[in-house]
Amino acid sequence: MEIVAATEGHALAQIDQIPELVYSTGPASYSYQFGSRGVLDPLIRASWMLPETLFSYDATTLALEGDELLGLEIGFTNPGFHERSQALAPIWPALDEFTEANKEHLAGLGRRIFECSWLNPVIPEDVYYVHALAVTEGHRGEGIGAALLRNAIDHAQEIELKGLQLDVLSGNPAVDFYRSFGLEVLVESTVPSAFAKGVPTELRMGMRF
Repeated sequence: MEIVAATEGHALAQIDQIPELVYSTGPASYSYQFGSRGVLDPLIRASWMLPETLFSYDATTLALEGDELLGLEIGFTNPGFHERSQALAPIWPALDEFTEANKEHLAGLGRRIFECSWLNPVIPEDVYYVHALAVTEGHRGEGIGAALLRNAIDHAQEIELKGLQLDVLSGNPAVDFYRSFGLEVLVESTVPSAFAKGVPTELRMGMRF
């Protein structure tokens, strides 16, 4: 297995697997916000190929076995999250899913995304933020996630940041995994409307170096 920074070539080769990996990091939250994989997946695919956006390959580290994708970590320093989120704006009108018939759905989607933005506290400028960490289903339990997280921690220390943070839903088994690396719960965030629809409390977890 090798851990590498994703290139445009990797992006083209792996694009079909990216939406499922991203979705797997928070199914309840993504389902509530987007309502349909038919909306979410095209957005992730478009962002994946567009640098400086929220799900772009240019912020991604891959775990590969030859040409096989084993897992990924998407992360960046702050400022980054807000800017990359805003950079998604030009993508929306270009998606085939948002035709005239979908304007009502788009309005509701915007409201739900805004609601769920309260689940994610401000990211300090002196930390590395892990936006997504996922392993393909057939390779979970093989230490791939640990290798990706360790790589992210090493990278953050190499560029002299003060820590690492991430957000994870409280019901996600990954909470114990992150604790095993020394990450602690810093904030617990709940949005009442989303919570009532099945979105658990979100945990901001972090570690200082």
